[in-house]
Amino acid sequence: MTQRVNQTGFTLVEMLFALAFMAFLLIFATTTVIQIMQTYNKGLAVKEINQTARSTTEDMTRIIKASNPSAIVTSPLTNSPSTSKARVCFGSISYVWNFTNATLNKYTDGTRINFARVNDPGSSLCTLTAGNYPNVDKTQATELLSSNVWVQQLTVTPTVNNTFYDVFIQLSTVDDPTSPALTYSWANPIPEQRVVCQGGNIGQYCAVANFSTSANARGGTN
Repeated sequence: MTQRVNQTGFTLVEMLFALAFMAFLLIFATTTVIQIMQTYNKGLAVKEINQTARSTTEDMTRIIKASNPSAIVTSPLTNSPSTSKARVCFGSISYVWNFTNATLNKYTDGTRINFARVNDPGSSLCTLTAGNYPNVDKTQATELLSSNVWVQQLTVTPTVNNTFYDVFIQLSTVDDPTSPALTYSWANPIPEQRVVCQGGNIGQYCAVANFSTSANARGGTN
């Protein structure tokens, strides 16, 4: 008597389809997680940009209003990213920063400054010493931004009789030089339009915020 044994299982083609489906699910899940994390990180960066720019403009406004115009040092320190020394001094408080990922300004321990508010009696940080501006004592400084945010523009410009000052700050999320999300147009006469996010890239990790204000230096001391 002959007994027939029935064997069940998957064919090679069925196994390949199953593996391909599992691979698709893994790729889809990984991509979704990455997009969620990028959106979350972008949200944190945008929140940081808005909070820092707003608090900085408000702080500068208070300082300017209480300052003697002769104590405010702005030019030629804040002309443009290409020529600016990236610092402004108000007599006892100074701001020092680096544009984008530059390393022009550093702390005395050699580490890079992102954007710092510094206790600086006498505006020593805006005083040339042997042809150079001094580094910043970290113990006297408060960092205002994380490494996720760049300073694109910051100007404090005297206007009416050098007693009225316009403050402009532009911050952005960091840019990837291998896949840039930002477009630069320094020749544009409108400061808000010089650095913008590229269009047409949905979900791109990019944000730019502009803040401006004006204040009158009333001739007091800060």
